[in-house]
Amino acid sequence: MRRFTLFLLAVSGAANAGVVTVDAASFSPGADITNATPGITLQEVTNYGLTTTYAANPVYTVANNPAYLDAGPALIAHNNGNPLISRSDFRNATTEFHNCWANGTCNNNDSTDAFNVLLMSFQYPTNFLEMRVHRTDNDLDWSYVRLYNKQKQLIANCYVTGTSNTKAPYYVPKTLWFTIPCGDVVRLYDCSGTFCNSEVRVTINRSYPDIAYAVFGGEAYNATRGAINKIAFRRFSDCAL
Repeated sequence: MRRFTLFLLAVSGAANAGVVTVDAASFSPGADITNATPGITLQEVTNYGLTTTYAANPVYTVANNPAYLDAGPALIAHNNGNPLISRSDFRNATTEFHNCWANGTCNNNDSTDAFNVLLMSFQYPTNFLEMRVHRTDNDLDWSYVRLYNKQKQLIANCYVTGTSNTKAPYYVPKTLWFTIPCGDVVRLYDCSGTFCNSEVRVTINRSYPDIAYAVFGGEAYNATRGAINKIAFRRFSDCAL
């Protein structure tokens, strides 16, 4: 009977877990939002200027001026010292990042090894994550969202589509092993040029809350960018699991 009571409490707590949104527009440009939202820690993880390790740096907001014309007044950003990377640009959430952060095998021999990704660490693992990614009409490359459990084991991987070279909304998932669809174009805007800027909704909804970490970044360090203005997640508590 005791087990049944505990089960009822757990189900009741999980049912009350709410979705929380981190919206860059809610903060002044330049605000440190690393720990601004209970339940999630935002960090830029990078090997810039390092050779055999990585650094986990604070995350800020930056004024959206003027690349992503319909993304709101602010974007989620870093303060990386690399002059070639804009502050709202996160890159290379693939092999080099994984080897360094998850496996402890770090190197930075050339630009292909470089990474600066957005790391989302959840106080309690979640099963729902949504991001709003904005692309200019020139951002043709894909991005990654990679999901990890508490042990830093990769549990899922997905692609976020790049800008289309057409003015029609589209989504073409890559059909690689261990890759899931997670993005769809929800609107196009500023179509005055050859192509359009776009907003992509990234949605991950798993049956069990096992996402302890989520990582976002471009397909490669020399790939084009995508900027984030909102992150939503289901916030659990210790009594909800």
